[in-house]
Amino acid sequence: MKKNFIYLIVAFVFFTVSCNRQKPQICQGDDGNRCENYLETWEDYFLEVNDMTLDYFEEHIEVIEANMKDNTDGKNFNIRYLFKVDWLEIEVRDQFQVYKNVDVDKFPQLQLPDTEYFQPNKVFELLDIFAFESHVTRVASVENLKFTSKSKALGALKDITGEDVGFRRYEFKNARLTYDPFTQDPYIDTASGERGAHPYMYGVKEVGDDECVCGEIDLVSGKGGPYPCECEIQ
Repeated sequence: MKKNFIYLIVAFVFFTVSCNRQKPQICQGDDGNRCENYLETWEDYFLEVNDMTLDYFEEHIEVIEANMKDNTDGKNFNIRYLFKVDWLEIEVRDQFQVYKNVDVDKFPQLQLPDTEYFQPNKVFELLDIFAFESHVTRVASVENLKFTSKSKALGALKDITGEDVGFRRYEFKNARLTYDPFTQDPYIDTASGERGAHPYMYGVKEVGDDECVCGEIDLVSGKGGPYPCECEIQ
C-alpha cells in the first residue's frame, strides 16, 4: 500500500512537471501582465475579423511569442505565430499600437487617450483603419491545400510561370485585401473571394543580369501566375 502511494506521488509530480513544460512563456519582457491582456485582445480581434471558430484557431494557430516595445509614437504590441494546415507552416507577425505619447496628434478621430494604455475597443478601432501601421493578418479557415506537398506546389508554380523558379517564401497576401468601412463585409480577399486570405507560395528565377521572373500560386485554389519584380526586392 505504501509503495502504491509513493508511485502515485511520483506520477503526480511527473505529470505536473510535464504540463508546465508544455506551457512556455509567450509574453517576453517586463510588461508581462499587460502583454497577456493584449494577447487576449489580439486573439479576440483575430477571431472576429477572420470569422474563425475557436476550435479552428486552437488546431491551426500556434503562438510563439509576444512582447511590447517602444516606438516613435509610443508603444506597440507585437506577436509572432505559426499557421499550420496539412504540410504547410507559415510564420506570421502582427502588431498594433497600445499607447501614444502626449505630443502625438495622429488619428484624432479615434479620440485615443494620451496617458493611458488603450482599452480593447480602442485597439479594435485603430486596427480597423490600420492606424499607426497596426495590422492583424487575414487568414481564411481552410481545411486542406490544393497540393499534397511543397514540391507539388512548386512544380505547379513552375508550370504557371514557364520557368524553373526556385522557392522563395510563403505568405498571406494581405495586399490583395480591399478595406472599405462602408461595405457590409470590408475584408474580402479579392483573389479568393473569401473573408480572410489564402496562403500563397512565391518563387523566383534570375534569367539575366538584374532580371528575374517571379511567380505566385494560391495554395488552396491553385490559381496564380507570374508578376513583374526587381531581383533585389523579391
